[in-house]
Amino acid sequence: MVKRQFDLVLKVKNHIIRPDQINTWAHPIEEKEIADFLDEWYNEHDYITVKTSGTTGPPKNIRLSKSAMLESAKRTCAFFNLNSHSTFVLCLSPKYIAGKMMIVRAMVAGANLMPVFDLNKPDGIQGSIDFIAMVPMQLSQLIDKHFNFDLFKIILLGGSALPNHLEAKIATINSRVYQSYGMTETASHVALRCLNGEARSEYYTALPGINFETNSTQQLVIRAPYISDSPLITNDIVDLIDENHFRWIGRKDNVINSGGIKFFPEHIESKLKHHLDTDFYIHWEEDRVLGQKIVLILQSDSQISKHQLTEIFDKYLTRYEKPRKIIYKEHIKYTPTGKIIRQ
Repeated sequence: MVKRQFDLVLKVKNHIIRPDQINTWAHPIEEKEIADFLDEWYNEHDYITVKTSGTTGPPKNIRLSKSAMLESAKRTCAFFNLNSHSTFVLCLSPKYIAGKMMIVRAMVAGANLMPVFDLNKPDGIQGSIDFIAMVPMQLSQLIDKHFNFDLFKIILLGGSALPNHLEAKIATINSRVYQSYGMTETASHVALRCLNGEARSEYYTALPGINFETNSTQQLVIRAPYISDSPLITNDIVDLIDENHFRWIGRKDNVINSGGIKFFPEHIESKLKHHLDTDFYIHWEEDRVLGQKIVLILQSDSQISKHQLTEIFDKYLTRYEKPRKIIYKEHIKYTPTGKIIRQ
């Protein structure tokens, strides 16, 4: 079945994926997912149907033009200097936009595509890998397994914000690691932030042809003509540096209103992430006086005492940012793409 679908693809003249570009290490289920995407890519329509992640509203099916996906892939390949001599690893499901875009980038670059969907068994990866995209949870697991990152030249992270313990670990590996900013509606990322090495930055930089602005509530507005003639208003609150650079602050829908002051959990988390020894997040509880009070949700394997936590709060947080309660949970839950499930 899969081989027949790949043979069908060979009849298309433009942006062909050759059979020898599809490594046979993939599980049959994942091979079928690749084949299903290729069937949709080479059908008579000029779009594919994808489900949004909910970044700009409730998850829904949208039509994403194939031309926009190609333009996005071209910008990524140019930024990272990827070409027909490059080798990519596909470790994200082609059912979702991140996996689909890795295949499209391989088409654009003419690169060798190596599906390795189970990164819990990284020993199967041999030779130098020029480019791999993964979610932060996958990278964290590889670091914990003491994976040889000399094999990976460029790692692109997406799908969720970084877990609060991970950024410090990234500084210790040799691969160039970038965090992406984007969403399904933008055909993958529109901006990148380097997380390690001399190019490390707190700011996201736009890919060529993309400009940013903010509206009256400090929400990021994306202008990307190859995607849409209309600007895309996100739910992300940012500190806009200029039309090509911004610092991400947090999600509008996560805001905490405590005593009439608005706080973004992600901003408080960024101040604590280098000083706590396990997973955590900031949330809130109802309070008769404040309306909402700030709460620290901390995984119960933490070895930090409450006295030490108080010292950390005093040193790194403002008076009003300090959590008024600490809740210990055995396990903090994440979505399949690595986003914290805030409960």
